[in-house]
Amino acid sequence: MPEIKRVPILRDRPRYLLYDVNALADLGDELGLNLLTPGGWEALTGKRVRDEATGEEKFIPAEPSLKRIRAIIWAGLRHEDPAITVREVGAMLNPADLGPAIQAYTEAWEAQDVTESADPNVPAPASPASAG
Repeated sequence: MPEIKRVPILRDRPRYLLYDVNALADLGDELGLNLLTPGGWEALTGKRVRDEATGEEKFIPAEPSLKRIRAIIWAGLRHEDPAITVREVGAMLNPADLGPAIQAYTEAWEAQDVTESADPNVPAPASPASAG
């Protein structure tokens, strides 16, 4: 079984994001989403749609949300601090400079080999880069 990648993120101190099953379950609970369904991942990140005119597939990102960014970072930090609150994480984030935080969780998610699920009924998540 491949190891889940930890990605550094500098907030109040050096920390690491890690998205294991616990983190994804916490994230789903916090946002009211079932991340084992395509609809849950689409609500979190966005969805792929086929353009009727051209037949090309394109990605339409989910509407940007500070609540979503905060929850994603919070869920990824809980492995090293289970008592950390969503509000504490929100206080660590600078709304004028969310790019590095989004880049860190995007890297952490993309590092996981989620496209090769053991269960073909479990959807692979769309790229979270636009989950902001």
